[in-house]
Amino acid sequence: MLVDEACTTQTCSRCGERVGRPSNKGLGCPECGLVMHANHISAINIKKRGLDKLDIDPMSESEASLATPKIPEPIINYAKATQ
Repeated sequence: MLVDEACTTQTCSRCGERVGRPSNKGLGCPECGLVMHANHISAINIKKRGLDKLDIDPMSESEASLATPKIPEPIINYAKATQ
């Protein structure tokens, strides 16, 4: 699937405000206050456009915060475990 990448670095991924050209690769949204690297914002916006094409609703931030995280297994320090 192809997604149009036009203006994805210039649009706030949180509120959708068109901000303009990012400076020094960073983007600061005057509307909602989001500050993030332009490439990260672009990736989020491209993902949203792709999900829209597939007619899939992404989880909102509030729903995502309610999700129960999986607790990873403890990481064993291999060097100490083999001594």
